[in-house]
Amino acid sequence: MQKDYQAFDTYLSKEKGLADKEAEKALKGCEMELLSDILRKQPGADLSKKGDELKNAMIGKLKSTDFSTIQESVKNLNGRTDIYSANFLNNALKSQIQPVIDNNDGVVTLGVADGILTIYYLLNYYIPVKDAFHGAYAYMIDTYGKKVEKLDIWKDRNATLTEQDKLTPVVIGIWDAGVDVNVFPEKNRWMNTKEKLDGIDNDKNGFVDDLHGIAFNMYGSPSTDLLIPEGKKLTNLKEIEQDMKGIDDLNASISSEEASLIKRKISELDSASMKKFIEQITFYAEYAHGTHVSGIAIDGNPAAKILVARLEFDYHNIPFVPDEKSAHQWADMFGKVIDYFKANGVKVVNMSWSVGLQTEFLRPMEANGYGKDDQARMDTAKKLFAIEQKAFIDAVSNAPDILFVCAAGNDNNDVDFAGEFPASLNLPNQLTVGAVDIEGKRTSFTTEGKSVDVYADGYEVESYVPGGDRIKFSGTSMASPQVVNLAAKLWAVNPKLTVQQVKDIIIGTATKSDEGILLINPAGAVQKAANM
Repeated sequence: MQKDYQAFDTYLSKEKGLADKEAEKALKGCEMELLSDILRKQPGADLSKKGDELKNAMIGKLKSTDFSTIQESVKNLNGRTDIYSANFLNNALKSQIQPVIDNNDGVVTLGVADGILTIYYLLNYYIPVKDAFHGAYAYMIDTYGKKVEKLDIWKDRNATLTEQDKLTPVVIGIWDAGVDVNVFPEKNRWMNTKEKLDGIDNDKNGFVDDLHGIAFNMYGSPSTDLLIPEGKKLTNLKEIEQDMKGIDDLNASISSEEASLIKRKISELDSASMKKFIEQITFYAEYAHGTHVSGIAIDGNPAAKILVARLEFDYHNIPFVPDEKSAHQWADMFGKVIDYFKANGVKVVNMSWSVGLQTEFLRPMEANGYGKDDQARMDTAKKLFAIEQKAFIDAVSNAPDILFVCAAGNDNNDVDFAGEFPASLNLPNQLTVGAVDIEGKRTSFTTEGKSVDVYADGYEVESYVPGGDRIKFSGTSMASPQVVNLAAKLWAVNPKLTVQQVKDIIIGTATKSDEGILLINPAGAVQKAANM
């Protein structure tokens, strides 16, 4: 924007130097790079008249790279061209950014400034030429994409247990945003036989109606709903499911009725509708999450039993402001949930979530205009984050006989640098999981780092959502329960295994990929456990 092309070249070079995924190295800043080439040679050029030049330049750039290594990333870029429009971006500015400025008495905070600059760039540089980029991506996908056949490595690695196997029941803790237990067979539901659904704490354990597990709301307060209650108020679940599939199809460059419908819907939204649409999609992603995770965790294991522990993150555009009260309530919740796991024989827990300094504390404060300035907000955020993190570490450390498995994250960054918990922790009874695709290649979104122990399939994984429909979701949230699934199978065939032995088997039987990461090998792990 400042026409400082030397600085642009320097920073783009630094970013590419930090990238360690082949697709990221090839595509990082590729659109900006081509735009800058034109603007530095032709100052003041009308970009809208440079479509053919940009399209051909992008095709040339993409042809210089092995398309099999960048195909999924190109599909994602192509999907973005279908979603972004001037109307979409202007309404995002009005519905997402302007309210934050208003809450800060007109002051533009650092986070908001970044959002404004991004939208300014997209409106003035990207939108005028997006059809050129779309044409280049579509050409490459149509011409070369069909030639790329991905080998499914997971078919040969899969391990399915049956009723005929001599299995021991294994209780799996699904610590997530709620589960529709009615989707799953009774044999796969953990049951508190001392409890009744009558509004009374029959077994005197401190929880009311905990027939299949316990629940806490976004403030860390107890609840009796294993699914987020707001889900019952939705009268358009099928429409939201359709929207979710449409967005996923766009990202994957899949031509479908849902993709066409969501493109039209997004293009017609006004700012008020945009706010409602984003909140609904965000809510549904959370609402459906735990059920989807559960289906992955118990697949192929008749001995698996789901015990639900619901927690909830705020899905509103302007989330509530965390304070010491809510931080201590969350801290208390961590202890109560893990005590419940211990009391009811849970062997392995899935945690496809994270608590971050920025996401759970700093951004909500900024959005609400809480604190006199950025530094004051940061000081408070660090204090509250420390309260919750310490409580979590203490609770997990006091449950050495339970294996806690967590998702690494979907921010394409370094898990240790990001510092979110639980992923960045290296506790003895913990495994952190990254995501790969069907052929074992790292996904474009997966967080990495030394604290990531193993990788599992997390790309377009199909599972259940509330009500019983099946949808494909992608994320390390889908990879983590693959490892939980494996751990539960190891205990099902050999209940004498310790937590350390299960970790050793999972890591020890994993195979190193061409990218140098460890891919789980369920078949090999189950065989080894059965023979111990």
